[in-house]
Amino acid sequence: MSKLRVVVCNSGELPVEREIEHSLESLQAIVGGSLQLVPLAGGGRLRGLDVFVNEEGRYLELPFNRVVGGHVILGPILVSKANARGDQIPLTPDDVASAIAALGAEQVAIVDAEGALLAVRARGQWLCPYGGTFTARELRNLDALVAGEIDAASLGLRVHRTPTIASPVTS
Repeated sequence: MSKLRVVVCNSGELPVEREIEHSLESLQAIVGGSLQLVPLAGGGRLRGLDVFVNEEGRYLELPFNRVVGGHVILGPILVSKANARGDQIPLTPDDVASAIAALGAEQVAIVDAEGALLAVRARGQWLCPYGGTFTARELRNLDALVAGEIDAASLGLRVHRTPTIASPVTS
């Protein structure tokens, strides 16, 4: 069976390049279930690439991973590429570098004691993971939590920072 070069990013870990068997089962094993394609409007660094996640990530209450294309991702992320027919093909070295750079940017999440996601900051902007917006006061308080000006633990909260990278990581 042929091999497929992909980028994988698990919750709380740095994105890494991996070579896997070229099969649906291998792709599903990475995300831990059925595949869901994340729609990427504009795409940015991920333009032309496919981003897959576990279709039931929210239902299974998988841990926060990152925000990708404006979508809050829970659980593992798989980045691959398809040809014009829709068949998955190996990522090029440039594709790998773009995916790792995009997934390696710093993001911050605020979670409660049970691990429920309350807020995410990506690219300097706070996002409400379940819709809605934050008031100016809430935004100031979120910034104060991240800066350590408010003790998150005393409120039963935790500040989670995604790992960041300066250069590609492979395994």
